[in-house]
Amino acid sequence: KEMVENLGRSCSSAHALCRGMASSVSRFSSRTSRNETGGAELDAEVIGEAMVGASLGVLDDALQRAEKRIQTRVLAELDVEINRARELFAGLENRKKVVSDASRYRRRMDESYGGSGDTAGKLKAKEQELASISRELLSVLRKAVPKRAALIESCMLEVLLFQRGFFMESSKIIENLVDTLGSDRLAAYGRDLANGSSTSKVRSSAASA
Repeated sequence: KEMVENLGRSCSSAHALCRGMASSVSRFSSRTSRNETGGAELDAEVIGEAMVGASLGVLDDALQRAEKRIQTRVLAELDVEINRARELFAGLENRKKVVSDASRYRRRMDESYGGSGDTAGKLKAKEQELASISRELLSVLRKAVPKRAALIESCMLEVLLFQRGFFMESSKIIENLVDTLGSDRLAAYGRDLANGSSTSKVRSSAASA
């Protein structure tokens, strides 16, 4: 659950970052004309809007589908197992009480050198109850251990599939964004950045602003 919550916060932060950058570009564009920047601000606005749309797609679509899967196939199953474990713990607590009662009657027998017939009867009843509870708990545990192991394995696989599904869908959204903007443009920007020309362009734009 914490993993999903952290992933949600990460997606929300990424979306907020994209919105902030798009808003900054929009404010800059409103103070300048296309002639002053050679139309660069128009490209920046398009990129900003596309990034906001892509990050929103990850947040509202990919993440929600992934969360639904993890909720129904992992968290819900774990809740069922936790409830079963509570019943087992309740049985163990009841067994402790029976052990305590039997020990009390046994002390009475020891202290009174054999005790009364009533005490001996109560001790025998408690010992029989203890044996019955122990058999039931042992039967439950024998069934529960392999079920718990299978559940853990299933949850681990579901977490793996959850991650694969989320990141594959997110990747498709980003690929669509790249296709929208144009892979050639991004490749050219990468070459310019490697050559240092993009940095100089940014500094020049900032100086003129």
